[in-house]
Amino acid sequence: MNPDSIPSGDAVGSPESSQSIDHSSPSNGLEANETPEVGSGDLIDSTVKDAARGLEPDRLPTFVSRQVEKGKRFYLNLRPNPDDKLVVVCGGYEQVEPDYEINREELPYYAIELVAGGRGQAIINGRPYDIEAGSVYAYGPQVRHVIKTDPDQPLQKYFIDFFGTDGLPLLTKANLEAWAPRRVGGLHELTGIMEMIIRESTSHRGGVHEICELL
Repeated sequence: MNPDSIPSGDAVGSPESSQSIDHSSPSNGLEANETPEVGSGDLIDSTVKDAARGLEPDRLPTFVSRQVEKGKRFYLNLRPNPDDKLVVVCGGYEQVEPDYEINREELPYYAIELVAGGRGQAIINGRPYDIEAGSVYAYGPQVRHVIKTDPDQPLQKYFIDFFGTDGLPLLTKANLEAWAPRRVGGLHELTGIMEMIIRESTSHRGGVHEICELL
């Protein structure tokens, strides 16, 4: 589904219906000349407002939030092959602004988010959940989701978007296929892995997919 055409309305999909997800190649709302280069980053140790390096804000993929105070993001493959087993699409770190709110009918990819700090709320398929440091949650195709921050304690979070026929089985193995957030220990170790993924994704050395399996 094209993120530019995401409608508002009733929630679609459910944990049960997610078993029959359409794995056709996702559309991401980019024009051909707007596709970020493989391994590119738009916010490497910069801010959205400054955007001194990488992509300009008006060239970011349409599903990427602009309500971010600072962060680091990378793009590896925004148009994955529908026959691939597992492809890392993009990911990064975001420290959001006090008015941050994402409201999507769905996302063309699967996503896992790890909260490193702050507080907020995730409403997934109509069910609200409080999230804070140590919360991990997922969403994806046919999963309506709203993510919003506590303005007094803005969220700091990492995310990985991926695509492929192995996506849902991996979420099932991690007990995230029901879309309810989980509380995890070892936050320091997990944030370390996420930082490693961000570094490797922009180094052109490869190995990002293997590192993601550690999650």
